[in-house]
Amino acid sequence: MLNLQQDIAQLADAAIDAFEPGNASEERVQALRHFFPDSLIIASFDLIDRGCVNKYVAPWRTVAYRVAGSTDRYAVTTDPPFCSCPAFAYGVLISGTHSLCKHVLAVRLAERLDKCREFKTSAEEFFAMIVAD
Repeated sequence: MLNLQQDIAQLADAAIDAFEPGNASEERVQALRHFFPDSLIIASFDLIDRGCVNKYVAPWRTVAYRVAGSTDRYAVTTDPPFCSCPAFAYGVLISGTHSLCKHVLAVRLAERLDKCREFKTSAEEFFAMIVAD
């Protein structure tokens, strides 16, 4: 069973990695539908379109993401996938019904599409942001 789950996760990663800057074709979106519900895909693209995906780069090039959700800002990592939102905690970590939340998918897609709002931070700003979460 674990091998099947790993294979599906790799195929989902490949579907995400197929996106390129300026190319969110219907064919690529259709490929995502094999792995994620339409509601998750639509919500992720909505976050990207509204400029909610922020990428913070420390002086030593470590990256942290913040995504402005409907009620709060959430800390997101992509490797391993994690989000501080309640949907990730319940759907991914507790019940296991989802592989990720809209915030993680939005970050992954925004990176591929070159749509992250990027901010260079000082060491102090970077640490303050991480500690705040």
